[in-house]
Amino acid sequence: MRPWPGFEPFVVDGGSAFEEAAGPYYYSPTKRRARFVVEERHCNQLGMCHGGALLTFADFSLFVIGAEHT
Repeated sequence: MRPWPGFEPFVVDGGSAFEEAAGPYYYSPTKRRARFVVEERHCNQLGMCHGGALLTFADFSLFVIGAEHT
């Protein structure tokens, strides 16, 4: 199930445990767009999205942008 029209979950066979723990991430196969849903497990003690979770998503977003060039 996709949470947004036009987006697909990013799933790789043999993916790492880290990717599974950090996500789920979604991407658009037709546009250079990425999304993820912030869950309680992504939050710090103040209930805000943890900076490490945001940077991990930023890293994934760079992959989505550059994937067509690799």
